Amino acid sequence: TRPRRDRTSADTDYQAAPVKYRLVEPAAHAPWHASMRNHVGTLVGTDDLGDLVLDLLTGSLAPTTYNNYGTGMRRFTVFCNEEGITPLEATAADMLRFTAWLARSGTIAANSLQPYFSAINKFFRDHLKEPVALGPLLTDARRGLAMQQQPITAPDIRVPLPAPIVQQMLLFAHRHYRALTWQPDNLVQIKTFRAMLVVWTNYCYICRAETGVRCHMDDIAVDRTGGNILLFVRKSKGDQRRTAADRPLLQLPI
Repeated sequence: TRPRRDRTSADTDYQAAPVKYRLVEPAAHAPWHASMRNHVGTLVGTDDLGDLVLDLLTGSLAPTTYNNYGTGMRRFTVFCNEEGITPLEATAADMLRFTAWLARSGTIAANSLQPYFSAINKFFRDHLKEPVALGPLLTDARRGLAMQQQPITAPDIRVPLPAPIVQQMLLFAHRHYRALTWQPDNLVQIKTFRAMLVVWTNYCYICRAETGVRCHMDDIAVDRTGGNILLFVRKSKGDQRRTAADRPLLQLPI
């Protein structure tokens, strides 16, 4: 723990600003949250502030990202155990062997390897070490795997949503809106109307599915006078919010 400094006159003269925000628990932690304490604690301290720093560092990504990283790190840990190496002592050469190890397992597609290597690089950076899962040799190894890997069974084919179905959803939303009362006891109807609007918007504007599905209540406003639905597209990849100046506005007639 860092030693505390003596209070000065500046401390006593300072007027604290009003509190406007509160902290909540992180939605998720990095899978290596516990092991970071030994590496980062020596720099930021092990007191309450040091613990908060650790929470901030290991809670900077979306829960889904950390979930994917956890899968990658579990596979990497198994590989390291079989190779007799410590994960944090792995080298760029070990990354090539890890790629071959994954290729031999036959359980993951070549084009799905990036989350594994992103997890390893983030793991190294968070432990104050240079990342090792990168470089031209690793790129070539992954390309080679893509050339040699063949699926045993036919892969699933994504079928685009037919336009007539989307049109029926829009017509349904029109009928639904006329009879809709915007009251809390009509939550089921409101959610149904919202779902129709989300599917139609995603279909017409070709945005990320997460953008529409995870809209917040304040992202949609209904202008009864003008007969429009105002949709603020505020979501971006990684659950990050755009700034107010970077919110494209869609005005949808109803």
